[in-house]
Amino acid sequence: MHGVKGDKLIKKVLNSKKKIRTTGLTVGFLNDNSGEEKLLVVVSKKIFKKANKRNKIRRRIKAIFIKHHLMIFKNHNVMAVQVFSKDLLFMTHIELEKKLLDIFYKILP
Repeated sequence: MHGVKGDKLIKKVLNSKKKIRTTGLTVGFLNDNSGEEKLLVVVSKKIFKKANKRNKIRRRIKAIFIKHHLMIFKNHNVMAVQVFSKDLLFMTHIELEKKLLDIFYKILP
């Protein structure tokens, strides 16, 4: 799994019509022709001023993606997660994993 690089691809994923928005986060997904699994996790400075809190959320979300990457990247190889709620920092890892898996089951056909 690689990070998403390049402004064009990032804008394409975040502006894609294929999105699922829930309380606290938005997950966008698409297929590009590269075949590599790519992940983008966006946590704004407006949500958390300190980098250690933004990085903690990123690490937790990436760990869930790594654990379930075979299921998640089955049909779509580029995923973007945009965090816009402070509540996700205070959720347990199991609660966050359940929330993300619920979203991924909606994405899968």
